[in-house]
Amino acid sequence: MSEVIGFYKKDRKTRPITRRKRKTGPPYDATGLFHSMRNKKKTVEQLEDDAREMLKNAGNITNVDAILNWAGKYTGLLKDFSPYNAINIQIQDPRFTIVRSEREWERFGYEVRDDAKPIFVLVPVGGGVKHQPGEIARFIEKKREEGLSDEAIEALYREKFKDSFVPTHNFTIGRVYDKRDVKPIKGKKQLEPFDPDDASNEEIYKRIRSFAVKNFEVEETGIKNARGVSHGGKITIMKVPGESKQALNTLIHEIAHEVLGHHKRNLERGLEEAEAELTAYLVGKYYHVDLSGEARPYIGSWLKGSKKGFGEENLDRVLKAAHKIINGTEKANGGGL
Repeated sequence: MSEVIGFYKKDRKTRPITRRKRKTGPPYDATGLFHSMRNKKKTVEQLEDDAREMLKNAGNITNVDAILNWAGKYTGLLKDFSPYNAINIQIQDPRFTIVRSEREWERFGYEVRDDAKPIFVLVPVGGGVKHQPGEIARFIEKKREEGLSDEAIEALYREKFKDSFVPTHNFTIGRVYDKRDVKPIKGKKQLEPFDPDDASNEEIYKRIRSFAVKNFEVEETGIKNARGVSHGGKITIMKVPGESKQALNTLIHEIAHEVLGHHKRNLERGLEEAEAELTAYLVGKYYHVDLSGEARPYIGSWLKGSKKGFGEENLDRVLKAAHKIINGTEKANGGGL
C-alpha cells in the first residue's frame, strides 16, 4: 500500500485504493465529491478542484479576523500535509485531530480499526523518496534502546535519512486516518511526538532557530528602527534578554520572508508583510503560541494601504511556507521526537 504524508510518498509502488482489503463500506463523502472511486483520474481532479475552489473562496475574504480563522483551521496538518491535502482533510473530517497513513500509525505503535473511516488525499507518483516521521521516530527509539547518545543518534540520523523527493504533477489517491480511528497495538510501544504544550516560548524559539541556521545565515544583534530584517538568505534578529514571544514572532516572520522568496519577487510591500505575518501566525499556532494579538493589527495596517487585495495566490503561498517551516523545523530536531 502507498504511504501518505501530504503530497509525499515513500514507497516505490502505488497500490490503487480499490485493492485494499479493509472493509470500510462506501467511500466517505463529505461534500458530494467522492461518489465514485472507480475513475481514479477523475477523483484526483475532484480532490484538486475541491481544494482549489476552497482556496479561491477564501481569497475573497477581506476581514483580517476571518483570514486568521480560515487559515488557522489547517495548522495542525501543515507539518505533514501539503496545503491542498490539509484542505481536503478538513473538508472530509472537520473534527480531525492527528491524521496519518496506516503504515505511519503502525510505526507509532497503533493499528487502524476495522470500522475506520478513511480520508482520501492526493499522493504523488514518481517523486522520489521522502522519509516519514514515523520511520524516523522508530529509528531514533531503536538507537536509544541500544544506548547510543543523542549526539551519535543525530549523526546517524543525518546520514541515513536523506530525502530525494522532487515535485511531481502525477498523482493517485491514498487513504489516511484520524487518531479516533486507531487503537494501540498490543505489545508495541506507542511513540509520542514533541508536544508544544510542554515547551516554553524560548524552547520553541531554539527549535525553530535550528531550522533557520541550517538554511540561512542568522545573526542575533541590535538593529536600528526594526526588530528584524532579512534579505538574500541572511536574517538578523533583535533578541532582548528575557523577551521570548516577541523574539519568536520576529524570527518566524523573517524566516517567512526568506521562504516566501520576497527578495526575488516583485510583490507589493504590504502584501509581502501580510504574507510573512500570516505565516508567522500559522507557525506559532502550530506550536501553541498565540500570535493573533500581533498578527491582527500588523496585517490589518499593511493591507489598508495595499492597492491589490490579499487573495488566493497569497493564501496559497502562506500555507506552503508554513508547511515548509514546520516540517523543516521538526526534521531539524530529529523528526519531531
